[in-house]
Formats: sequence, structure tokens, C-alpha cells
Amino acid sequence: SILGQVGTPTLAGYVTAKHGVVGLTQTAAIEYAAQGIRINAVGPGYIDTPLTRGNRYSMPFLMTADDFADRAALRRVGVVFAFVPVLWMLNEQSSSEWVLQATHLNRELWPGFRPLAEQLQLTGIVFGIGLNPLLTYGLYPALARRGVRVTPLRRMGAGMVIAALGVLIVGAVQTRVDAGGHPSAWWQILAYCVLVGGVIMVAITGLEYAYTHAPRSLKSLTTSLWVLTIAAANFGLSLLNGSIARGGWLAGLHGANFYWFSVGLMAV
Repeated sequence: SILGQVGTPTLAGYVTAKHGVVGLTQTAAIEYAAQGIRINAVGPGYIDTPLTRGNRYSMPFLMTADDFADRAALRRVGVVFAFVPVLWMLNEQSSSEWVLQATHLNRELWPGFRPLAEQLQLTGIVFGIGLNPLLTYGLYPALARRGVRVTPLRRMGAGMVIAALGVLIVGAVQTRVDAGGHPSAWWQILAYCVLVGGVIMVAITGLEYAYTHAPRSLKSLTTSLWVLTIAAANFGLSLLNGSIARGGWLAGLHGANFYWFSVGLMAV
């Protein structure tokens, strides 16, 4: 093998064995030269076969220029995905912590109409259904016509800021609840709409960015990694709530402090 002449990462045992074969061949050639016996070893390089093509990503010397471009594209997508789990952590609170908060709010939205605490989040869902086409076919094209480049990364950055603003609103509401007040549920409805707006700007844009920027051979993988960000967020949220419940180092995150911590996490 050609690896009897060179080294390569992660194949120490294999390379050592091939160097040993080369050394044995050279020694035997010297020993038997006086008898007119020539001893050689053939060290072929890699041959293009299905096996070597399948292993090329672990062997850089087999990779083509397109392979390196695919790897770079995957890294870019991975960097974008690294920030998304925090957004999902903020979003998941809207169906748990926010509902608990709503039980302490004045939910009489108008005379004679008092929805359940669990029903307030429906307003954000309805708002999001209408907002998505408005952004896609209205706001983004209008900004582009005015010379403002609304790139996917800018959309996602703006969406994260907007989502954090929604949590800030809920944090302010919780401050009044902690003080014994009963703020109007309209404030939480506003927070739901703001949060959903930010999540839509990140979620739809991020999934589109991942699919369009991923190499053709890795599109399924990048889509799976996008779903994995949701699992990572749920896992992180479970660790956070578990630490609070057990009286761990995050035990002080009660009331409004929980929301301030969430916004700080997004800022980081």
C-alpha cells in the first residue's frame, strides 16, 4: 500500500503495518542481492471503488474539490443551527410557564368573555398563520424594492431579537404578578403575537436556508439536524427545570427571574 511510504490520521495501526512490510522488503532485498534475487513490494494508491468513495470524507486525500465545498457548506449550516435551540427554549415556555402565568391574570378580554388560561395561546397561532404570507409576499419584497437586502441570516437575527422581546413583555407581566397584581391578559396576548412573529422569521427561514445551502447529498441530513435542534432545546429546558425543582444552582429562577434568565440566554 502507498501508506507504507506516508502517514495519515486515524490509521496508525494500518500505517505501521505497511511501513513494516516496506522495511521487511528492503531488508530481504539486501540479504538476497548476492544470490541474484530481486525482492520488491508493490505499493498501489487508492483506486476509485464504491468502498473508497464511501470513506472519502474520513480520508481528505481522496476528496475532490466538490467534497471540500460540501463540507464547508455543512459547517456554515451547522453554525446557523447552533443558535436555534435557544429560540425553541423560549418558544416552548409559551405552552407551559406562560399558561401558569395566565391563571393569575385578568382574563376578561371584554365584558362576558373570559377564556381559559390554556386558550390564550391560540391568539398567537392565529396571528402566525396570517403573518407568514404577509412577511413572505409583503414585507420582504417591499424592503428589497427599497434596496434593503433581507438575507436569510438577517431575517433569523431579527427574529431572535423579536422573540426575546416577547419574553421581555411576559417578564414584565410576571413582575406585576409577583407583586400581587392581576394584569390584563391582553399583555400576554401581545407577547404571544410578538413571540410567534419572531419564531416564524427564524423557523421558516432557517429550514429554507438549511435545505438550499446544503449539498445535494446531505439535504436529508441537514433537515434531520434541524429537527434535532428542537430535541436539544427540550433537553436543555428539562435540565433547567430539573435544576430549579431540585433546588440546584438555578433554584433562584422563580417568577420574573426565570424570564430574565431566558432573555439573557438568548442574548449570549
